This record gives sequence, C-alpha cells and structure tokens, in this order.
Amino acid sequence: MPKPVNRDGPGEQGKPVIIEPEFKKERDEKWKINEFNLMASDKIALNRSLPDVRPRGCNDKKYPGKLPTTSVIVVFHNEAWSTLLRTTHSIINRSPRELLMEVILVDDCSTQEHLKKPLDDYVAKLPVPVHVERMEVRSGLIRSRLRGGSVAKGDVLTYLDSHCECTEGWLEPLVSRIGDDSTCMYISETRMKVQVRNLETNMCLDTMMKEANNKVGMFGCHGQGGNQIWAYTNNLELKHDEICLDLANHRGPVMMLPCHGQGGNQQWHYDDFTKELKHSNSMCLEKPDAKQRDMPVVKPCNGSKGQQWTMVNMALMDPIK
Repeated sequence: MPKPVNRDGPGEQGKPVIIEPEFKKERDEKWKINEFNLMASDKIALNRSLPDVRPRGCNDKKYPGKLPTTSVIVVFHNEAWSTLLRTTHSIINRSPRELLMEVILVDDCSTQEHLKKPLDDYVAKLPVPVHVERMEVRSGLIRSRLRGGSVAKGDVLTYLDSHCECTEGWLEPLVSRIGDDSTCMYISETRMKVQVRNLETNMCLDTMMKEANNKVGMFGCHGQGGNQIWAYTNNLELKHDEICLDLANHRGPVMMLPCHGQGGNQQWHYDDFTKELKHSNSMCLEKPDAKQRDMPVVKPCNGSKGQQWTMVNMALMDPIK
C-alpha cells in the first residue's frame, strides 16, 4: 500500500518532475519501454495529491441523497505499473464510497510480468473491490470494454483511460445526470494531452500557428506544448482547442476543422500495439512524402515505421530547463 502523501514529494499537486542531467541515460532507456517519461512517473507517489480544479461554486453544489452506484472500468495493455495504479488509487481516493461499487481492470492480453500475479496480489489488498479481467487474446479497446461491462455490478458503467487521474468531485456530476434520467447515456469526454510524434522522422503534429480550415503541419518536436499539444479524446478525436484533425477525402489532405463531435471524418483510432493512427476510413496517417515535406499524408496501412506514432503524455515530460 502507498505511504501517506508527502506534500513536498515529486509531482505533488500536479507540479512537474525534474530529472537531473546525470540520470538522462537512465531516463532515455526507460522511455523506450512505454514511450513516455517512465522515470518521472515512477518518482510520483501512487496516491499523490492533486489540486481541486473545479470551477468556482461547483464544490458547493448539492446532489440528491440517493444516487446510482457505478462500476469504473479501465482497459489496459502493457501499461506501466505506476500509471495504472495511480489511476486506480485516484478513483478510490476521490470517489464517494457509497457510489463506487467496484473497479474493473481489463487486461487486453498484456505480456509484461508485473501485470500478472503481482497486479492480482496488489489489488486484492485495496479497500474497494478491484477485479482484474483478462482477455485470452489481444482484442482491442471496444471488445475489452464490453468484457468489463458484462461482469460489472454497478448501476452505471464508467469507462476511464489507464493513464488518467481523477480529481475531487469528478464522479457525482456524472451519476447525478443519469440518476435524473435513467434512459440517457452521459458521455464524459476524457482528454489526454499529448504530443503526437512520428517514430521515423521524430517530427510532431503541429498547427504551425494556423487556425481552422488549414492543413495540419509537422515540425521538430520541442516538448513545450503550444502548437504541438493535442487532446486525444474518448471520441477518438485529435483536438487542439476547438479544432480537430479531419479527413474528408481518403487521399487527403489532413485538415484542421472545427470539431463537430460526430465521429466520422474526425475519428482516429490509435493502436498502442502497432502504433498506427488509423482513420475511420481505414487509411493510416503517415510521415510527409516528397510532395508534402512538412505535412502528414494518409496511405493504406502497411506497418512501416513512417506510419508509427507515439502519443507522449505531456504531463509526464520533463520541463525544459
């Protein structure tokens, strides 16, 4: 079990983690495991403190005394120990106990040893029922979520990413909306702020300081956010403020258009196993070609390194010194 929170520890209250220069080699080696700063993540407590990010007045909002319970379902594949368990602890620590029926961790056929018996042993000791469901073969996000839903006992199914953290007051508004109308489905758009990097070129998707209705560009990755920070949402959108990556023609170009929330042209499925970013039309995002030197293109998926991308969690990157 994690120790009580040290308010001065690394990453407390969402503060950046500094990796000293003498540990750069170790940091770079660990980076290769999950394609994010695993060394920084491992320094952060599993039950770290986070600021209350609710808008003014939300923490005084009153909810009905009787709300539906929820099963929180988290799908993962070869997730890092620290990120998966930090997600789990944040769910437990910041959910009213009477609302949280259980946490279901669905393992989409992971191969890493720490996600087998060590994980089973760890979650068995947690103060809230936490179950690990294991897919027999690699099945993808949707089938894995369906497996979790099939064994859930709560009134409401809540799906979260395996590398997110819940803050204070996150759950009550969600189940309250469903409690008001049990026939509705309320979709919470979880966003992960990422830098989208091409593995062959080491260039990142970049707005190039352009507004909507322009082509998306690519530029050398700089790790400072800004034009290169994107939100990957539960709706499978790649979103920068209120513009989304859009592909209306299967041959391109890849545009930045106002987000419409309807999927289709703005839906991109990221496979963390193949590292492909596949559009809803089954074409894959690829590095720039000879004709489009600073803009990505789309082509039939072929497994090449030019079609492999990493989504680097910006919250786990070193600050630029």
